[in-house]
Amino acid sequence: LGVAALGAGSQIVYVVQIPFIAANTEPHQRNEYFSIWQAIGTTTALVAALAGGALAPAAATALGLHGAAAPYHVLLAGVSVLAILALGTVNLLRSDPPVIAHAGEAVRSRFGLFISDRGLFLRLLLPGFITSLGAGQLIPFLNVFVKGKFGLDLTALNAVFAITSLGTTLAFLAQPALARRFGRIGSIVLVQGCSIPFLVVLGFSPVLWTVIGAMTVRNSLMNAGSPIFDAFVMERVSDAERATLSAAMTLLWALGWTVAPIYYGQLQHYLGFTAGYAVDFVTIIVLYTIATSLLWHWFHDSDHAAGRQGPADCAVIAVAALPADGPNLLEHS
Repeated sequence: LGVAALGAGSQIVYVVQIPFIAANTEPHQRNEYFSIWQAIGTTTALVAALAGGALAPAAATALGLHGAAAPYHVLLAGVSVLAILALGTVNLLRSDPPVIAHAGEAVRSRFGLFISDRGLFLRLLLPGFITSLGAGQLIPFLNVFVKGKFGLDLTALNAVFAITSLGTTLAFLAQPALARRFGRIGSIVLVQGCSIPFLVVLGFSPVLWTVIGAMTVRNSLMNAGSPIFDAFVMERVSDAERATLSAAMTLLWALGWTVAPIYYGQLQHYLGFTAGYAVDFVTIIVLYTIATSLLWHWFHDSDHAAGRQGPADCAVIAVAALPADGPNLLEHS
């Protein structure tokens, strides 16, 4: 019940964050703002995970708390304190008035949801839903895959995932420059398309260091376009529709992550570890390819100043997405 309440509250906040940011930034600021916002979130989560894992057991001992659950009691108490502090900063924000659809707009309103162009909503939502069907098969079980395939212990596994987290942060910060060079959709399609070969290496390479490198680059590239896409979709719909679109994006992403693990579980049950993951990775590659192709097909004309990209651009971006300090970081999947 506690997890369900926390999840519901988090999603309610997330749904209105993107429209709020869009309403309080200028169009020329949004690429950088959304990218910095997500980069800060990723970095904060990594630092908090490392600090919490190191400090919580010591704090529980110092407070005289015993038992396996004691560190979690300390962590949840700390989360509650930080949440109250965060709520205090929200009071410093300038309140924006409710957005009302203009009478002249052909807007359909049901249950307070505004959709003026259902076809546009479908085109904006479908690639993300297809992507979520792929991500939901892989990301929740990626640690199981790496541990099972290479026999890593918990410390080594944490070190592997540290790499991908910092790589993703750097990719977030680099994406606005790519958007200026290739256009928003061009930059998103470029990084997502370039991530697919690394997904092949991740799924089928028998060498650990190549898997670590591929996982770092793939995760960095696949996630890099997320803040740019958020900025893009908020400008494709009216102010009255932004919250509806944001809610639909969040709902479909969660739905994909609910359905996909069922498929993954059936593969593991009937095919076993190795064959199950092989089919799983092939499925993910197909889904990512379809989602990226649809995004380009439907929206590439919106990039008025987009350049042309070729295989060389993929190589440059893949190198840029690697963390500068090499393989000693960790992701919080």
